[in-house]
Amino acid sequence: MIAVRSVGSMPTDLAQPRNASLAKLPGETVLTRIPSGASDCDKFLVMLVTIGRIAVDGERATARSYISEAYPRGDQVGRDRGVFEDELVFRDGRWLFKKRTFRYLSRA
Repeated sequence: MIAVRSVGSMPTDLAQPRNASLAKLPGETVLTRIPSGASDCDKFLVMLVTIGRIAVDGERATARSYISEAYPRGDQVGRDRGVFEDELVFRDGRWLFKKRTFRYLSRA
């Protein structure tokens, strides 16, 4: 299981950097280095995550969040949208991901 930790509102354990120079770093390090390392990127990425639902039932919870990305794809702008479906459990005073699935809603 993955601990739900965050820097801002993004779970650090789930950080998946697209910049190859950042890809080998742990999630928390990546999130703190992206602003200073952004000048190393010759491309852009815009990511918006919206929480759609969180339902808590005792020490279990389910959550749904929607993601929208815009990024360069050749001379076009790629636009992907998807949904995360999460199952969480509360253990030792913190919420942990038990299961996380992702499904594309659209790719353009």
